[in-house]
Amino acid sequence: MAPTADGDVLEELAGLPTVAHPTASPGGDEVALYYDATGRNELHVLDTETGDLEQWSDGEVPRNARWFVAWGADGDRVFFHRDEDGDEQNDIYAIDRDGTVEPVVEMDGQCMLTSVAEDGSRILFGSSRDGQMNVYARDLTAGETTKLTDYDRAVWGAHLSPDGERIAYATNETDDFDNQDAYIADADGSNPRNLELGEVGAECGPADWGPESDRLLVSDNAPDLGRAGVYDLAADDVTWLGDGEYDESAVAFVDGERVLASRDREAVTVPVVYDLASGEGRELDLPEGVASTGWAYTSADLGDGRVLVEHTTATRRTELLAYDLDSDSYETLLAADHGPFEPEDFADAEYSRSARTEYPTRPSAPSNTTPTTNSRSARSSTTRASAPRR
Repeated sequence: MAPTADGDVLEELAGLPTVAHPTASPGGDEVALYYDATGRNELHVLDTETGDLEQWSDGEVPRNARWFVAWGADGDRVFFHRDEDGDEQNDIYAIDRDGTVEPVVEMDGQCMLTSVAEDGSRILFGSSRDGQMNVYARDLTAGETTKLTDYDRAVWGAHLSPDGERIAYATNETDDFDNQDAYIADADGSNPRNLELGEVGAECGPADWGPESDRLLVSDNAPDLGRAGVYDLAADDVTWLGDGEYDESAVAFVDGERVLASRDREAVTVPVVYDLASGEGRELDLPEGVASTGWAYTSADLGDGRVLVEHTTATRRTELLAYDLDSDSYETLLAADHGPFEPEDFADAEYSRSARTEYPTRPSAPSNTTPTTNSRSARSSTTRASAPRR
C-alpha cells in the first residue's frame, strides 16, 4: 500500500531505484547496468540465466549515471566514464569482476568511448583534447594513443568494423551548420570518404557495422522524419527501410539478417525489427510505453535471436526484458521496483494533441541578434502526463 502523507509519498518516490544504460556482454549471458538501489549509483552485472544481480563497484563510478558503459571484448571488465567533481571532462576507466579499477584513457578535455575492438586490442573514443571533438584510438596492449581524425567540426559515432580494417563516423565539412554526413576511412584514419547518403542540411550518421564488415547501418533525416538504412560498401548503394510514416533511427544489426530500429509513434517509443531479405518490418509486441533496445554505443544482443529491451509505461517503472524475435515473446530479466507502491497507485497516461494551421507571430528580436529557425520542427505537440495517485 502506498504511503498517505504527502511528505512520505515524495520521499518514497525520490528513493525508488533507477536503472540506466543496460548493455549485453559479448557472450550475451550478462548485462552490465547502472543501478542505485543502494542509495548510490553503482555498476551492477545481471546474469541473464539465473537473474542474479552482482554489484561490481563500490563508489568508484560517477554518482550521476549520465554516461553509458561498455563491455571489454573478453567479457571480464567494463569500461566507464569518470570526471572530476562534475566537470564533465571525462576520462575512461575500466573495472573488473573483483572491483579493481584502472584508468584506460586520461587526457585533457572530454573523452567519450565509442567502440571496442572485437579482438580486444584497442578502443576508439572521441576527445576534445585539441579543442574540437575528434577520433582517437587507444592500443590497450602498448598503452599508446593515436589521433585518427583532425576535422574543424565535431566528429561523432566512431565505430570500428568487426575485421578491424575500417572506421565509420559522422562529421560536417559543409557550410550548413545543420548538416552531418556519414564517413568511412581506413582504421588508421587515412583515405576518408563521405558516403553522401543524405542531403545537405540533413543529418546522417553510422549506427553499426554488419558482422562481415561489408555493410553499414546508418540513420538519416533527409525526408524530415528519421529513417534507417543499410549501406553496401561493395555496391556503394543504400537501401532505406520502412515506409517513412514514423520517425525512426537505426540501432543495430541482429545476426546479420535483421536490423533493429527505434520508432517514435505519437507518445510511444517502440523497437522495430526489419528483415533485410524482404524489407518488411514489425514493431515488437510490447505494452505501449517507452521501450528501447539501446543505442549505437551499447549492445542489445543476447544471442539466439534474443535482444535486451528496457521497458517502462505510465504505470510501471523500468524493467529489463529478454525479447525473442522469432517467437515474439519475452521474459523479465530485472523486474520493475515500485518500492511501497503498486502500479495501480500511478495514474495512467492521458494524451492530448494540438494541430495548428496558423502560428502566433514571433516577437521581434533585439536589433543586435539574429533569430534562428529550425526547418525540421514538428507541426504538432503531444503531452503525456503521469503521476502517482494519493
